[in-house]
Amino acid sequence: MNKKWFAVASLLVIVSTVVTACVTPTPAAPVTVVVTAPPVEKVVTQIITQAAPVVPTATPAKDRVQVYWYIGLGTGAQPAQIPVEKAWIEKYNKSQSEIQLIPIIVDNKYARDNLTAQLAAGNAPDIVGPVGTAGRAAFPGAFLDLSPLIKEFNYDISDIDPAFTNFYKDQGRWSACRSPSSRPSYM
Repeated sequence: MNKKWFAVASLLVIVSTVVTACVTPTPAAPVTVVVTAPPVEKVVTQIITQAAPVVPTATPAKDRVQVYWYIGLGTGAQPAQIPVEKAWIEKYNKSQSEIQLIPIIVDNKYARDNLTAQLAAGNAPDIVGPVGTAGRAAFPGAFLDLSPLIKEFNYDISDIDPAFTNFYKDQGRWSACRSPSSRPSYM
């Protein structure tokens, strides 16, 4: 009897395979696929105007040593400050006949990039200031150590608040903008 059931079961498997192979398949139910695209971002274009080239605000006098003073890295380029600075510079230049102080006043928005370009080109100004903490921090190690000059000329700094002098030290040294030229740089 076992052989009979095996034969019947085998016949049923063969018949069901043949029948399934001959039947036309029914199409599957349509599947709806929902694709959500990311939101379209609005593209904003802005015309950026380039700042005017930075040029000294005075013509160098041939009979004087020119000292270029870079103003704007921290403060000093605000419209209310410029006339005061220019008046002080004019008074200083008239007070003696050896040095000509020439201001280079740069809008603070462009001052860091402009000074970076000047330093890279080997055209560092002699004086940089007033300089804030962010402006100074952008140029670590780019300032000349003034300690030897203070010592050499026996310059008395005792009347300056020590907190102020310590604040203006760069890597533990009194500092000023380092100029690659032969003329000394002072801050």
